[in-house]
Amino acid sequence: MGDRLAKKVLVIGWDAADWKHIQPLLDKGWMPNLQKLMDRGAYGNLATLQPILSPMLWNSAATGKRPYKHGIHGFIEPLPDGKGIRPSASTTRKCKAIWNILTQQGYTANVVGWFCGHPAEPINGICISEMFQKVSVRGHGESPDPGNWPLPDGVVHPESLRDEIADLRLHPTELTEEEILPFIPKASKIDQEKDRRLQVFAKLFCEMVSVHAAATFAAEANDWDFMACYYDSVDHFCHAFMEYHPPQMAHVKDEDFEVYQDIITNVYRFHDLILGRLVELAGEDTTVILCSDHGFQCDHLRPKSTPREPAGPAVWHREYGVIVMAGPGIKRGEVIHGASLIDITPTVLTLMGEPVGEDMDGKPLVQAFDEPVWVQRIASWDDVAGECGMHDTSKREDPFEAREAIKQLVELGYIDPPDENEEKAAQNAAQEAKYNVARAYLDGGLIGEATELLAELYEANPEEHRYGLQLARCYLAQRRYHDARELGHLLLDRADRKQRETAEAAEARAKELDERGDELLDEARKAAREAYEKAVAQEKEEAEKEGRDPREMRPIDQFITRERLEKQRDHLATMAERLRHSDPKVTPSAHLLIGTLEFGERNIDAALEHLLAAERAEPRLPGLHNQLGQVYLRMRRNAEARRAFAKALEIDGDSATAHEGMASALHRLEEHEQAVDHALTAVELMHNMPRAHLRLGVTLNGLGLYEQATRAFETCLKLAPMTGAAHRWLSRIYQNRLHKPDLAAEHRLKAEQIRKWRIERRRERLAAQENENA
Repeated sequence: MGDRLAKKVLVIGWDAADWKHIQPLLDKGWMPNLQKLMDRGAYGNLATLQPILSPMLWNSAATGKRPYKHGIHGFIEPLPDGKGIRPSASTTRKCKAIWNILTQQGYTANVVGWFCGHPAEPINGICISEMFQKVSVRGHGESPDPGNWPLPDGVVHPESLRDEIADLRLHPTELTEEEILPFIPKASKIDQEKDRRLQVFAKLFCEMVSVHAAATFAAEANDWDFMACYYDSVDHFCHAFMEYHPPQMAHVKDEDFEVYQDIITNVYRFHDLILGRLVELAGEDTTVILCSDHGFQCDHLRPKSTPREPAGPAVWHREYGVIVMAGPGIKRGEVIHGASLIDITPTVLTLMGEPVGEDMDGKPLVQAFDEPVWVQRIASWDDVAGECGMHDTSKREDPFEAREAIKQLVELGYIDPPDENEEKAAQNAAQEAKYNVARAYLDGGLIGEATELLAELYEANPEEHRYGLQLARCYLAQRRYHDARELGHLLLDRADRKQRETAEAAEARAKELDERGDELLDEARKAAREAYEKAVAQEKEEAEKEGRDPREMRPIDQFITRERLEKQRDHLATMAERLRHSDPKVTPSAHLLIGTLEFGERNIDAALEHLLAAERAEPRLPGLHNQLGQVYLRMRRNAEARRAFAKALEIDGDSATAHEGMASALHRLEEHEQAVDHALTAVELMHNMPRAHLRLGVTLNGLGLYEQATRAFETCLKLAPMTGAAHRWLSRIYQNRLHKPDLAAEHRLKAEQIRKWRIERRRERLAAQENENA
């Protein structure tokens, strides 16, 4: 055990909080509590992991490990018996979270609302699961009485607090205009019979307030050493209302923009009040860490549509969240560089004077500490025996109690509606989890493991182009160019065929509706009437069993009209026409992939051809302009490279890759000062990116700043010791500029050794490729 830097640690999680949205509010003075925290501490970007899915991410934050180590692989998981699904549970996590480690070490720890925290764990302190705030239908759907709102089993530890915390929740039926109008000043214009968005707001608002009530309760209930509370509300409000946020998106109606445009800003301002209260309750002797798992697009980069696939809403997520640290043990005014979500737990352990597990993927953010720290190490906390407050894996929850959580995930678009066949739903959940694990492997550099899983998935589901694309990216990373090229072209062919078939089917259906309209109308009305009569009989039977009056049900056959049929026909005809004259969704990504591999094989003209085809199909495809810029650099078309990287930065101003590429182009154009600015920005955004440090060294050398250049090259070599270019540059600078011939000779020798090693490796790869082709 090392020196303890913090008496108490408070971790506050704001899902999807983003500096892009926060900074303008800080500039206006609208988030004063956050500003105070920043003024007395350190802050910066917090890099996320892939895939950007919150259950996986928040459990990585809580364990310091990537998802393939901690075991949470998505929003839902199959039930143990394979007959149905449930939200991913705390019993599924395979390793200790920070609160389990601290419980084992004798600390008092409180946890409120953490993702996949149900059922609540029996830690040494208070644990309240994320099911606490969910608005339940059971026992409540027919009655507006919030008193008839039972708390699910397993929500709180210790169980003795159950009745006390149940009363802390706020139900939508309790809201008044006093709570709604600060967020939606023009709420009176909403026709609630036709527009359910006010109901969505009310549900999300109540869940946000309920979580905060539980957090403040826990903060005052005991003398804790560590507390973690998680708010999902920024993310959920953004998914529901970000499209109405200024500036007005093209597809948003004027009347909708007028009513809903203030919600997101006011949600952030409300979170600032939440922050102020938590910091006040924690006290001045508490070290506070505020973090988010990812960002959220809020400007011109907002997607025009959300993909209709599992976890499709993640297209709105940005790769950088926020981190702010303040209090005892933390520097004032420090900008944190190179921080990742998996660094949170190692940082907390170091602040508490506890060793960091060598099996953790994260590192302590010692740059933010106000004094040098010797980081203690332990092989693995999971090998330490003793009570740690984790569940026995046999503990299971009632699937009925999970229904509302699953329903909300469906409404947010994170998962598809579960299949009525329970075993099929379980199979789908397992398949999606396997895909998520494969992406996590890929993100963690375990390419072989990712390839194996993706090959299984794609073989079983050849129409799932996302599986094929990820598999082809694995082949590319393994330099299996033949396999990647073959799969890329196969994806293009399959997508073209599928789109033609879809267009033909839509066209045929439109023709059928036109020719057999009256007959089809009669059939549809008859089927609707039969379904209505069956539903009425079933409701009557259930009501008799439960001793209540049957709910009134409205027949829907009256809504099946000639006008609706004609609208459907016209829609199908339009869709068929659009499909015939547009590229399949996978086309730009496949062209980008093929262009990238052609570039890897130094087929520059072929690479440029495919990349330009991708640009024509989707000009704002992520990563496209970075690759185009690299091709132009290879072709010495430096001005065109600069334009390509400028487009990349227009799409994503926080792309370290784009800044590094821009620095390279500007250096060649002899615009050295601007090149240094971009290289520095790349390093700040992604400190563990060797190429960025290499580029910074090159640009500093161009300005004659030789001492600074050597430091940049040395940093590059610390991150990637086999970077021959860094050794060559150091050899030249030490020989010709700093006149240190011994160091020059040392780096010259290392550069030559690396060159010979690379030649040998290239020969081995070529021989292996020839054998494979044969």
